[in-house]
Amino acid sequence: MEEVQTNGWGGGQDELDSILKGELDFTLFRVNDDWGVSVAEAIRLHLEQKPVPAVIAPTMKVIDKSFTAAEVKEETDYAFRYSGVLER
Repeated sequence: MEEVQTNGWGGGQDELDSILKGELDFTLFRVNDDWGVSVAEAIRLHLEQKPVPAVIAPTMKVIDKSFTAAEVKEETDYAFRYSGVLER
């Protein structure tokens, strides 16, 4: 018999809370500030009239139900290290 797993996409606060409660198996967590840096770099390249990558692929990380609350906090603190605490 195969086990069915449920997952989230993006790692919003509801998903992270569900993982910690054991209701969701995993999520692909978007390291938010890395996305902002990637876009800023693309804008800089454009303004400097340099080639801009056709694909921007910032950091994504799997967070699963093996993570403790402290580990989830560490990941979210890092993901929002430039922008600060946001409603996630």
